Amino acid sequence: MPNSATIVPSRKFETVALIGSVVQLLCAVALAIVGTVVELPALKQLGAFSGAGVVVWILTFLHLFQIRLTRIEAEQSSETDTGTSAMFQDEGGSLLSAKRKLAQMEKWFLPIVSGLIGIVLVIGAIVYFKSALSLVLLIEKNLIMPSIVAMAVIAFVSFVFGRFVAGLAQSESDAYRFRGASGWLLCSALLTVLSALAIVLYHFGYSWGVSVIIYALPVIYGLIGIDLTAHVVLDFYRPRVSGQKERPPYQGFILGLISEPQNIARATAHTLDYQFGFKLSETWFYHFVERIIAPLILFQILVLYCMSAIVIVQPHETALVERFGNPVHDRGALEPGLHFKYPWPIEKARIIETGRVQSVYINHHDDDEDVILWSVSHHTGGNMLLVPVKESVETTGDYTAGSSSVPVSLAMVSVEIQFTVNDPFAYLYNHENMKALIYNIGWRELVHAASTTDLFDLLGDRRINLNTILHKRIQQKADALKTGVTISFVGVHDMHPPAEVGPSFEAVVESLEEKQTAILEAEQYTHKILPLAQATAQEMVYQAESYAYSQKILGKAQLGLFRQQETAYVTAPSAFVWRNYLSTVLESLRTAKKIIISKSLQNDQTHIIDLKDKTPVGLLDLQLPKPTEE
Repeated sequence: MPNSATIVPSRKFETVALIGSVVQLLCAVALAIVGTVVELPALKQLGAFSGAGVVVWILTFLHLFQIRLTRIEAEQSSETDTGTSAMFQDEGGSLLSAKRKLAQMEKWFLPIVSGLIGIVLVIGAIVYFKSALSLVLLIEKNLIMPSIVAMAVIAFVSFVFGRFVAGLAQSESDAYRFRGASGWLLCSALLTVLSALAIVLYHFGYSWGVSVIIYALPVIYGLIGIDLTAHVVLDFYRPRVSGQKERPPYQGFILGLISEPQNIARATAHTLDYQFGFKLSETWFYHFVERIIAPLILFQILVLYCMSAIVIVQPHETALVERFGNPVHDRGALEPGLHFKYPWPIEKARIIETGRVQSVYINHHDDDEDVILWSVSHHTGGNMLLVPVKESVETTGDYTAGSSSVPVSLAMVSVEIQFTVNDPFAYLYNHENMKALIYNIGWRELVHAASTTDLFDLLGDRRINLNTILHKRIQQKADALKTGVTISFVGVHDMHPPAEVGPSFEAVVESLEEKQTAILEAEQYTHKILPLAQATAQEMVYQAESYAYSQKILGKAQLGLFRQQETAYVTAPSAFVWRNYLSTVLESLRTAKKIIISKSLQNDQTHIIDLKDKTPVGLLDLQLPKPTEE
């Protein structure tokens, strides 16, 4: 007969493992239901994480069950007599298979399942984190308080049972295998408490807590998954020491610390002893620090909490105090300086920059440093304006009331609106997002102003008037909505057609410039050729008058000469004829070379005549006679 005193405790551990799996499963289902009702995906993910812990409890149960079977087999084998018949030897041989099953389970089954749990956690963490990037918070506020109560109950049950199992794992030697399962249950309880606190903050108007939980939970899941996977992988290479308790594969380092947080201090003490080379953990100073470390941390936390009662307002700021989320109008706006209030979360100070000019941009492009042509696309996500075309309506008459289309142009406009806060209460509490409201007001008035003006008027002299019109209209609308702001400046930075029509627009402008160039060149040619033509005409007139006058005088002179010659011819005809003949010969021979030969030399002699011009004889050409010697 087996010893019942040895077998019964193992049955108790199996019962605890089954109860733990049921508690873990109920908590997982409850968290999933609360997350579905409240419409918070983070709670659904926490329910899935808690559900993964059910597998760890089942692994713990199977491990303990197989250990119990192995011990039964060992006890029965020890009680079997060496002279037992072959039939009993065969029966004992079949029972010895429990030990082999335990070895196979610890070598293959438990590591593989634990590694799969870690891999699933890592993959789930990545998927959850990516989904959190595009998540929009839509928590049902009417169900916040019931969900907080439900989460408190879930966390309480998980914590109580988890601490019970963790204490059981420390008190009895065979129960150390519960550390992983109890750590998983305690981790679920801790994350449930943190999620409940985040929802409480959301209830009081602080949504950052829920945002932190949404991103932090997947990171925690991923770290636990990496820890489990790394533990399984490294366990294959870990040296085995005989007699040392081996940590099961489903018990990671993080879950072990959560189950037994005192191990952190123990590990720290061992590390210090190793680093300093002696038992530093046994000195009086270490024990003194160990005793006061908890009160010291609590004191620091208390000091940090009390610092939330101090409000420092900078010179360009104004602060408003809220008590339980409601503004305290009795205190008014806190001026620059040091002020005190009740600590958080009783009172909270909201800082407003009343002394600083704030800006809102409409269709503002990203890079303001570089000079960019409007024909180059530089607006990201900007909206275009519809501007009516005045010429098509006035000249062609294409548009009539009730027609299906309206001739319009597209324009891209960038506007900067600068404002200051003059009423902090109205600025903070009348509207949720003041900059978005001013942006919408500015855009509405810009569309209204552009819809009543032609595009080329806006590109021209009407642009300066547009700044004044927008400033006046935006201020009037802001005052009507009680925004508590003063519009200090409205400026149109740039206004131009869409960048896509830049080449066509530049072609038109180029044609206009070429036309103007041709006109100016024609005017230049006109101013150049007209004076020249007038001067040439006047010159020709003067030449004609001079020629006419000279011909007239010459005619009179020839007439007088002819009359004188006629008188001379009548008086001496022969002398007149020979004289005229001689004058004609002299005139014709004036420039000709003449050779005079005496009549007496006209015989049969040959005459050689040199018709070249003779160089005049100079002083240097004279040849002086040589001096004679006496």
